[in-house]
Amino acid sequence: RYDGYEFVNFNSNGSHCKLKSNFIRYVCEDDFQRLWIVSEGGVDIIDLSTMQSITLVDPKGMMEKLSRSPASHVVNDTKGCIWLHSDNRLHRITFNKQGDVQTLHSLDTPSLHRSDIAFQDVEEDGKIWVGLGNQLCKINLNAKGELTEAPVASCLTFATDVLFSDFI
Repeated sequence: RYDGYEFVNFNSNGSHCKLKSNFIRYVCEDDFQRLWIVSEGGVDIIDLSTMQSITLVDPKGMMEKLSRSPASHVVNDTKGCIWLHSDNRLHRITFNKQGDVQTLHSLDTPSLHRSDIAFQDVEEDGKIWVGLGNQLCKINLNAKGELTEAPVASCLTFATDVLFSDFI
């Protein structure tokens, strides 16, 4: 990280902020100036104002397990939610105004077992697009508070060997 004066390096041997792994898959910043770093070692969250590693707690106690599970992708959507892929599941994390975890919803995605997964808030509506099976799908939170998947369009069905690795 460059703060305008010097570079700060983060690694698994760091003196002030140790990461779970040096094999970083993806990084994003949330709306509360925290850096989310996903790797084969799990999820590290760094408070950028203090440059210290922090642990977030959620009402169901799932954040602790998520922090130790290998993860492959993380994004911050336009509604300020963090979307995280870990353990063949997509997780949507919402926050209250103070930045504490408010809810954590998960969706089983057994077809997303690879590390080069890509998902993105393409339409900037807080709903991510992701390739599931041979379709491009949109993931949404329904009225019951469950994550659901729906094809973006019937014409966006592909051969089974097509993988989505990025959104432009």
